[in-house]
Amino acid sequence: MATGPVRISRVDKSSIDWTVLVQVIETDRVKIARDGDLSRSFHRFQFGDFQGIKVSTVVFDDAVIIVDGLLLPFRKYYISNAEVHEIPELVGTGLYSFYWVINEGTITEESAASEELALPFYFELRSFQYFHFMADTDTLIS
Repeated sequence: MATGPVRISRVDKSSIDWTVLVQVIETDRVKIARDGDLSRSFHRFQFGDFQGIKVSTVVFDDAVIIVDGLLLPFRKYYISNAEVHEIPELVGTGLYSFYWVINEGTITEESAASEELALPFYFELRSFQYFHFMADTDTLIS
């Protein structure tokens, strides 16, 4: 593991030898993208830190096997030295304008739950009384 943890917001393309304590907020299933005869498998995650900053993360091809069964929802991990890429302007960004790619050089280590502060609650809860406003929209209600 690299030197002491920093916040997600402090990690950018010029960061070297960084470590962040994150909580897995969402994990998707492994998907396969096809382009003609070529195919590429990928697995998406969303992480968050104790400040409420979120980062989208993706794992491609052979590295999918490395994280299979490792990054579980609601658990905390130290992530070190993932590739950092800027989110294209067309996509739009939230508070953090980068995404991470986990590869063979990325270090992931589960955090002992008792030694760290609790991370914020990430669910966006809505009252049932407002669901009718979203009924005829493309907004996902889960």
